[in-house]
Amino acid sequence: MQFYKKNRTAFLNYVRAKYEMYTRAVDVQSYPYFMGIDPSDICQLRCTTCPTGIDNSRKKNHAADSTPFRAKRAILAPELFAALLDEMGEYLFWINFYNYGEPLLNKDLPAFIRKARDRDIYTDIHTNLSLPLSDERIDAILDSGLDHLSASVDGFTQETYQIHRVGGNLALVKKNLERLAAARARKGAAMDITYAMLVFSFNEHEKPAVEAYCRDLGINFDPRDAFIDDPSWLPSYRAHEKPVQLKTEARIREDVHESFWPLPRVEARAHSSCAWHYGYSVLTAGGPIAPCCPVTKDKHDIGTLIPGEVRFADIWNGKLMRKSRADFAGKRVAGLEGIETVCTRCPYDKTIHHLYSVRDILVLTQFHRQFGTADPELASAFELLSTLRYGTSLESLARDGDPSPRDNLFVGTESHDEPAAFVAYFADHLLTTAAVPQMTGASAALGRAG
Repeated sequence: MQFYKKNRTAFLNYVRAKYEMYTRAVDVQSYPYFMGIDPSDICQLRCTTCPTGIDNSRKKNHAADSTPFRAKRAILAPELFAALLDEMGEYLFWINFYNYGEPLLNKDLPAFIRKARDRDIYTDIHTNLSLPLSDERIDAILDSGLDHLSASVDGFTQETYQIHRVGGNLALVKKNLERLAAARARKGAAMDITYAMLVFSFNEHEKPAVEAYCRDLGINFDPRDAFIDDPSWLPSYRAHEKPVQLKTEARIREDVHESFWPLPRVEARAHSSCAWHYGYSVLTAGGPIAPCCPVTKDKHDIGTLIPGEVRFADIWNGKLMRKSRADFAGKRVAGLEGIETVCTRCPYDKTIHHLYSVRDILVLTQFHRQFGTADPELASAFELLSTLRYGTSLESLARDGDPSPRDNLFVGTESHDEPAAFVAYFADHLLTTAAVPQMTGASAALGRAG
């Protein structure tokens, strides 16, 4: 896996975002460099640990409060995607076309992927694949230039698969996987295909069969740990864990938890930075911007993108985002008193705060491939980031890969001391350069490193 970005402004935006994160800026000039975009936040399944699946189940059962998570669900409109890409495409390295819906329900998905790839953006989708796909649809997916398709398939027999993937058809999923693999071979396409399996007590015995199936098909097998709140669902290798146990009804109560995943609330959070405030963001299918991918309730959105009226920059430096950054930084900002966001009472730890920073290595190594030492000023900034994050030179990183453990997801440190050299260098050499991306329009007055 490698990124493709070539324009200098994308890399400059990246180091600006790191600078603003390390200095805990409240107002920012940088855009996110990774983006989650939901082509559809509608799904045809009723998975028991998914907020969309729970909404679907409650509707099916005619529950009084049928949509505790997101009342309005949509298919992403082409004009909404175009507006975001026109504004941010220059700076994005990666788009994950997936969050809480089934992306293949959007007929325009191949066109979205093509447009992203035209801007040198790596593309990724996660799909349940439990839906009919014509030969033309499969060809369109492959011809779009999609880099990676991950199929979420939690089992190898219908009996086990349907326990979590309620309403899914495993025979259809397998047939689609086989047709995708065959079409990939016929076309000579480079798209990676993954069989992603959440491992539970009821399906862990099927892992060897799945692994053999994937090997025969020439696709990847990715067994994953699931968020589990029912002790009986813990696989044997996790039997020692003490899961957070929340009843289904309790998940939607405001006084228990503000979001879906049963993670422990961080009661005494030290002042720190969250990469969702600087480097990543999420566009839901209808236009609302969610503060991070685990947040599931529409009342926690931070603004709504409206083509021709509200730009992403307006939301990114809006009151809700500025309050969220200020709260994490331990700063008081005039005019933001009394504003509450889900971030000001964040239930997540730094593993979620820096969820995608494991992919930072791909940005650094792509910079080295594209520029080497031809841009000494920017190269010095990346060299400092490489040393800070990975403890090695940029050249060694590009040659040898990540020397750090794979569970080390974080960008640098939450200490002010460690990134001091990078912060000082950026402030002295890159902070005032005319090439720094500028927030324009309604956000221009806020485009300062706070």
